[in-house]
Amino acid sequence: GCAYAIPEGAPPAASGACQVTPVNLFVNVRSQPESDGTYTGVIGQLFSATPAIGRSGGNNWYQVEGGWVAAFLVTATGNCAALPVTG
Repeated sequence: GCAYAIPEGAPPAASGACQVTPVNLFVNVRSQPESDGTYTGVIGQLFSATPAIGRSGGNNWYQVEGGWVAAFLVTATGNCAALPVTG
């Protein structure tokens, strides 16, 4: 028999580039990883997922081209844990 046990409930490791998609129709992009950061635009759910290029130290924000989006307002896919901490 096999002497090795596979841990139950262990999630598969995420792979691929980290991308974020708004959970609502759109999400505001901010200049800084904070809710009162200057508004710099939006990313929309109608568009394809947006590549993330960084994250905040507490994983509360993702950096995208043009600014930051709050993590609770997006669905993140891919290996987001591998993103550099940039804010």
